[in-house]
Amino acid sequence: MSTGQGIQETGGSRRGGLLRFGWAVSAACMLTAVASAEFDPLDVRIASFSTESRGVSEFADDLERQCGIVCGVFIRAADGASPSRSGAGSAISVTRTNGSAREILDEAIQQAPAYVWVPVSGNLINLLPRDEVGKPDSVLNGPVSAFAFDNAALFRAVFNLPDGVSLTLAGHESAGRDGKAAIERRISCSSEGGTFLDAINALFQAAGNDLGWRLMARNGRHILSLRRVRLSDIVTEDRAVAEAYLADGDAAQVTAISLFRKAVASAPNEPLRATLELELAKALLGEGIQGASPRYQDALPLLERVVQLRIPELWCYPDALSRLVKCMEQVGRAEEAKGLLSSLLESEEDGLYFRSIDVLPLLIDLQIDASDPEGSVRRLETVASFIPGDEAHAEVRAFYQGRVSALNRLAAAPAEPAVDGVFGDALSAGAEQ
Repeated sequence: MSTGQGIQETGGSRRGGLLRFGWAVSAACMLTAVASAEFDPLDVRIASFSTESRGVSEFADDLERQCGIVCGVFIRAADGASPSRSGAGSAISVTRTNGSAREILDEAIQQAPAYVWVPVSGNLINLLPRDEVGKPDSVLNGPVSAFAFDNAALFRAVFNLPDGVSLTLAGHESAGRDGKAAIERRISCSSEGGTFLDAINALFQAAGNDLGWRLMARNGRHILSLRRVRLSDIVTEDRAVAEAYLADGDAAQVTAISLFRKAVASAPNEPLRATLELELAKALLGEGIQGASPRYQDALPLLERVVQLRIPELWCYPDALSRLVKCMEQVGRAEEAKGLLSSLLESEEDGLYFRSIDVLPLLIDLQIDASDPEGSVRRLETVASFIPGDEAHAEVRAFYQGRVSALNRLAAAPAEPAVDGVFGDALSAGAEQ
């Protein structure tokens, strides 16, 4: 058995145990690979950060949400204490403009001296009780033997660590579908042995660097919960500058493009980078800029990359896809755009790509063959589940119903076949009858 040496108190300057014990994780699962080696996520400037009178766990929640720094936190709670309110009675208040996560953490620990923060790898840090650091009998420093997980669900890996701590999993139910999906993420991770803290850090990183964890020692039990972070929501200093400039009614396209290029280059994680690449593409297309000329060829590779990433967290997918299809049509790649939509329809059961008001009509018409109205109606039924029921999509629902009504009329009283396979005119005529 290979055992760990225990964590050493590092403050904010050294790395934790992932590197020391040679953990191997699946690179495909790492959502937050730093865009460039010169950008440490801990040093990226955040436009604004604020937390007030927070316990350690609550402070960690704010750090994750506002800075994209995911936290592994060990908390010792008194009987009956709330997990979110625990933290050795510490009350942390920090307000920063254009500060870094490193600076924020240093200030927070000055207010919570019973805790220490330890950088682990990438955007993962640990917040630990200071007297647990280097403590031989700490649960964190308990030895874990060599292990290897291949395409295992995260929660199964956590509960099947050799020599691991007996855990209770909590909190994921309240996160709904996202929580269930997070604990069931497939991971590949192996180690020659280390400490329990090292193992938990490695497993969560293998599941993607948008997951933080909280481990509470309470009433003799160890309760593990997770936090999922929307990394694309992080507002860096460069992002704030670019967005503020674009909001100005007198924005110039060349300057907007330059500012968003800078914001993309300094993005500390992949979801944020992709989100900013979409904003850059919109600037290249001249959206929201008076007198701008659309640069379709320049926007195309950015939009293609965003769509191809397939990061589950990325909520900007529909907007990227709709603009990609339009760009492809403008540069003579309309048939390729149709093929892209068809392939996505076959592979994306939850309709992730298709919730855009611009994409849905294209998807609807893609299912239609005016020479086979009954078959077209059946195919359209698969699209109906992708159309949200909110007011914003009312026009799309009306478009869908109009197409279905026209097809039903064609099926009931076949008219002349559509000329050259163009269904749009034939259906419009059928809808008017």
